[in-house]
Amino acid sequence: MSKSFLILFVWILFTSCVDIFDGDFTSSGSDRIVITGGITNTEMPTIRVYRSLPFEQVGSSALLINDAHVWIEDGQGRVFEFETGEDVDERDLHFFKHPNPPIGAPSEIFWDIDTVKESFTSNPRYEPINKDFIGEVGQTYTLFVELPDGNTYSSTPQLLTPAPEIVNAYGEYERARVINELGNEAPNHVWHLYVETSVPTDQDQYLTWRYKGIYEVETFPEDFCGQPQNDCNPGIAHPREVPPGCCKYCYVSEFGTGFPTAASRESPSARIARQIATIPIDGNKVYNHYQANIFQLSVSKEVFQYLESVNQQITGQGTIFDPTPTTTRGNIFNIDDPEEKVLGMFYVAGVSKAAVNLNRSGIRTTFTPSYFPNDCRLVKNAKAEKPESYVSGKTNLCYNAYIGQWNTCDFCFDMATFRWSRCPG
Repeated sequence: MSKSFLILFVWILFTSCVDIFDGDFTSSGSDRIVITGGITNTEMPTIRVYRSLPFEQVGSSALLINDAHVWIEDGQGRVFEFETGEDVDERDLHFFKHPNPPIGAPSEIFWDIDTVKESFTSNPRYEPINKDFIGEVGQTYTLFVELPDGNTYSSTPQLLTPAPEIVNAYGEYERARVINELGNEAPNHVWHLYVETSVPTDQDQYLTWRYKGIYEVETFPEDFCGQPQNDCNPGIAHPREVPPGCCKYCYVSEFGTGFPTAASRESPSARIARQIATIPIDGNKVYNHYQANIFQLSVSKEVFQYLESVNQQITGQGTIFDPTPTTTRGNIFNIDDPEEKVLGMFYVAGVSKAAVNLNRSGIRTTFTPSYFPNDCRLVKNAKAEKPESYVSGKTNLCYNAYIGQWNTCDFCFDMATFRWSRCPG
């Protein structure tokens, strides 16, 4: 059986909350063009264009194509041009200098490090020049991509249909038993996430779901280095001897994996009830509420069948890292060479939303959160700003290393200048 392609499920963490798919494709033979992305009625669309990876390069970064001409046309002939962009999360981290360095200590150890900028760049993509562009219910959209070599690719036209409202969404706790790597039974604590939604009985409705989880973490920047020491962070030219001034509380985002789907024709009634996710529980997720933001997407039959096919191939092989037996073709094709095997999918979807707040209710096991003695913004996928939708959370604090006190994170007192300055973030 020849190897055709494999999807690595690397879910979006820094872009749109409702992207159906953003993985990397691998293939045998020559590299194939991959075009993924879509448009909804809630958020700005994004498109990725790259070449597939050979099987032997699994784990490498895909070969991105950043000089393509990308645009979307709607059913009224309007053209929406795209430009290259990327997600950049730039963080300004403020550190205090020591006002009275110990006698005999190298002076450069206590240089004034006022601001350290750390930029995190991920997921280069194409985005519309008009940042207010979102999809309209009832409108048809077609994607076009022209490469520098002259090849032009198009999607089939996709109609944006409204998503039905989510009637009910809830989570259930389960304490199961699993077999660990040593072959022993071990407890497995999870939340199962469910949705119930009404669907029309006189027409076909095709649905898929995503969720974005948000939870609060507490870190301990005050323990970063204790009292200033000459050997703190050895090997760094200008080490940080002083704890960062901010931040103690952050909000971490994570995205669900998998492609749960359902169609109205599969339901004997006008309601679909479906488990859409299983969320592993750890000490960080039960520190405060875990908020699961659910996105219900109404997609075309073509996209639905694509996701169903991907699901079947994953479950059929037993692991997403096994080679799949056939190539799942999407709705992208080469205008001049329809026989070219192009990978990827352009989706158009209406979106409805719901939120479920999960907590320790029913959990009798004691969980211990991770101990991280540093700025909480350095936790993967964490931000200090509390999302508007999050039901609870603590007011962020700044730490003054020399008086050993926390204060609200509007202004911090710098013992070096004896002045208050606005905290970062």
